Amino acid sequence: HTPGAFARKSWANTVFTPSVEGWIDVLRKLAAMDIETVLPAHGDVATRADLEELARFLSTLDGAVRSAIAKGMSVDEMVKALTFEQYKDWRNYTRRGHAIRSLHELITTGSPAYFK
Repeated sequence: HTPGAFARKSWANTVFTPSVEGWIDVLRKLAAMDIETVLPAHGDVATRADLEELARFLSTLDGAVRSAIAKGMSVDEMVKALTFEQYKDWRNYTRRGHAIRSLHELITTGSPAYFK
């Protein structure tokens, strides 16, 4: 059973995380366990492969936001440009802008947006 750190094919709520890298590490450690079925706190029953998929998603999201920051893009430009089409069918895709904004906050200030 996983807490809020995992939901199958669902956009993660990044506003609370103090570390995307740490989150990815937790997911990869879970995926390395001898398990077949994952019972998330929210959403559908999942598999080990789903844990790995969410870790890849978070890595992709984090990398894209970091790259956009390095290019000097504003957060509004990022929300417009970073559409993540490969994840548009995931639950909570409407969180995309919120996720980008909160990661921008975390990366540029070192603090999760929730605690501001």
